[in-house]
Amino acid sequence: MDTKKIVGIIYPLKKINFIYLSYAIFLVSLISCTSSEENTDNQPPEVQGLELSEQDKIGLIWSEEFNTNSLNTAIWSYDLGDGSEFGIPGWGNQELQTYTSASKNLNIANGFLTITAIKENRDGKSYTSARIKSQNKFSFKHGQLKVRAKFPQSKGTWPAIWLMGNNLDQVGWPNCGEIDLVEQNGQQKDQILGTIHWKNTADNTNAKFTDNITSANIGTDFKEYRLIWNENTIKMYVENVKYFDINLNESMPFNQEFFLLLNLAMGGSLGGDIATNFSQDSLVIDYIRLYEN
Repeated sequence: MDTKKIVGIIYPLKKINFIYLSYAIFLVSLISCTSSEENTDNQPPEVQGLELSEQDKIGLIWSEEFNTNSLNTAIWSYDLGDGSEFGIPGWGNQELQTYTSASKNLNIANGFLTITAIKENRDGKSYTSARIKSQNKFSFKHGQLKVRAKFPQSKGTWPAIWLMGNNLDQVGWPNCGEIDLVEQNGQQKDQILGTIHWKNTADNTNAKFTDNITSANIGTDFKEYRLIWNENTIKMYVENVKYFDINLNESMPFNQEFFLLLNLAMGGSLGGDIATNFSQDSLVIDYIRLYEN
């Protein structure tokens, strides 16, 4: 057999094999890129907060939709620390967190305000979180307040959406009055409470009235919490189910303007024992809307 012919036959085969191999690699790369692009295109969109509909605008006086990328300082300011600055360490409730203004503790994106409690050491505390208020910036008297929110599921977390009387700095608590639209029980995560606090002038005692309801999916689903407040009554609802109702009288301090507070505490009188494996959890608020009664 002619050696030159053998060489001549083998070489072209190698060349052809190389061409096919290169083409195969090209096809695989093309398919991979196409698949990657398709996967990106098919990714579910980020969840967005609910927008105001035309129906939602009827009777609307004011709203906070959290459609910016940062906290609106024309409406909100931070409470910082553990309450010691105000003479109430643990914020008066044996709470275990320190409040910060860090973005990891409070974030606004996609139409949601997210307050996150994190297990970390800071200022002598083992947890950080956030608390904001509209004191001296926005307040109201009477009306129908609607808040759409989702609560944390970790034991020991204590979220609250509440109001305090505008004259807090002048007369102190509880003389100023407090309206807790909704607080979540730290140990029973499907239980929420509505409460009001005031100073009983008849016997000079701190007075309160509270009621609660157990509602499925409090932490896993967004629900709308509603406060209906007028000169005679305060009522509270979750998804149109009433869980709080009280008649007011002239001795109570609920005929003045109140400001808003939003926070996520750790432990304390309502939070209770914190789960040993806790790392972080969040209170998420979609909107706050105020309507005429």
